[in-house]
Amino acid sequence: MVPFYRRVVRVSRKDATRHAKTAIWPLGRWERYADGGSEAAIPILIPFDAPALREFAEPFRPFISLYHRRTRADGERDSSYLFGLVQARRTKTAKKVRLLGGLLGWERDPKGRYLRLLWGLRLRVGKPK
Repeated sequence: MVPFYRRVVRVSRKDATRHAKTAIWPLGRWERYADGGSEAAIPILIPFDAPALREFAEPFRPFISLYHRRTRADGERDSSYLFGLVQARRTKTAKKVRLLGGLLGWERDPKGRYLRLLWGLRLRVGKPK
């Protein structure tokens, strides 16, 4: 038996969709939404699920989270690592990675690959597609 373990599964009576939440405090929290999206966070500081406290803590998440990932139902994914120092976004057609809040970055889209410097200077890397 693991202390501070919680799993909640809600099933909709209308369309039988499932919303599942799993948490092992303070290690992490995993959540799968009814629309197919998901979210994971490591570690979690609040040992219980209170929507008001989650909304309060959301602006501070980059400072207290080693890893956070949010995947939407359409497959787009946002991730942050190491207290928000590294951020990544993946869509169906593009991928972006930012270091130190955008000071350095790398992008790949259908037009080519780019290196980003100083929050906006975009340099093409390699041959254009």
